[in-house]
Amino acid sequence: MKKIFYNGNKLDYADENTETNGFDDLQIFHAFADSLRELRAYCGLSLIKLSNAIDIPNQTLSSYERKSRTPSVVQAIKIATYFGLTVEDFIICGLGNINQDITEVYEERKNS
Repeated sequence: MKKIFYNGNKLDYADENTETNGFDDLQIFHAFADSLRELRAYCGLSLIKLSNAIDIPNQTLSSYERKSRTPSVVQAIKIATYFGLTVEDFIICGLGNINQDITEVYEERKNS
């Protein structure tokens, strides 16, 4: 299982089989946005439907997906929790350096 941790001023993630990888804030932000866009589309949710469900304006969600605005920690947690995932899941899958994408993680958690 991969874990995220801070290493100096970079965020790293690793498990027992991989070396650490440093990612800056922009890469992490983009990873979250990519996972959000992919998972929302996979679930067939419109921005409006998701925004109503989690009480975040659809324009705000759209700006996250377009990578023009960074979600607060609270809003990132609201989004991840709605899908039954963690913010860490969104980031690790969005970084694309593992063999699972966010939809696979979503299906695993949904079916467990």
